[in-house]
Amino acid sequence: MLFTKKNIATSLSKEETLNQIKTITKPISLNNVFDVNSDENYEFEGHFDNFSFTLFPLFNYGLNQLLRPKIIGQIETSNDQTVIKLEFYLPKMITYVLLLLLVIAILILNTASIDFNTFMIYGLITMLGFYFGFLYRINKAINIIKARLN
Repeated sequence: MLFTKKNIATSLSKEETLNQIKTITKPISLNNVFDVNSDENYEFEGHFDNFSFTLFPLFNYGLNQLLRPKIIGQIETSNDQTVIKLEFYLPKMITYVLLLLLVIAILILNTASIDFNTFMIYGLITMLGFYFGFLYRINKAINIIKARLN
């Protein structure tokens, strides 16, 4: 599920931009889906196809790292600058968990004697926490890429 899109402009060439992103990206490991960043030389794991790429922030088994966006990028030239077009997606597993929680919440609301307004307030607070947590992860990834390109 698409969450948001962002563009980053740089004065570097397409090749230099791609090489800079590759220096902070560990090739994705097919043997271990959640690869630990043990040497901390990398910020992302992913793969590249010409000037397109898919990245994931590295996972370190901390609860604050569970919201890792899937980043799909395309490097293009526009006039005298290079533009990185980024799309940030919710991980499929998080989407499934949110849908499951919604179904469970509806079942609880129908069977328990919980006030609907109280339920909505807690639901809103939970969703806002999720939204801002995921937005923080996206902004962190953008700042890491921008810092590498400067």
